[in-house]
Amino acid sequence: MPRHPIHHHPEWYEVEEKEKTLNEIGERLVKIGDLLKSKGGFKLGNSQIRPSDPSFFILRYERMPRGELSIKIEIIWEEGSKEFPNITTRSDELPISEI
Repeated sequence: MPRHPIHHHPEWYEVEEKEKTLNEIGERLVKIGDLLKSKGGFKLGNSQIRPSDPSFFILRYERMPRGELSIKIEIIWEEGSKEFPNITTRSDELPISEI
């Protein structure tokens, strides 16, 4: 799969933004990882997420434009259907559960 285009602007469906402890962040990542391994996907807020297997994986450590440091984890895949939800949910913490 090719890298992101230079002017890549994603369409967000679910957004979780909140300051958390490293322990809380680790717990979120473990929960997502466990559901990907055991169920092949998970529900995030109102969206069912079921990546293709295999998917393209990106782990990036970078400096942001205003000088902050960032670790980004991405899983990229192409869906068979181009039907996407028309909602965007922004939350401090989105529920993660089995599909």
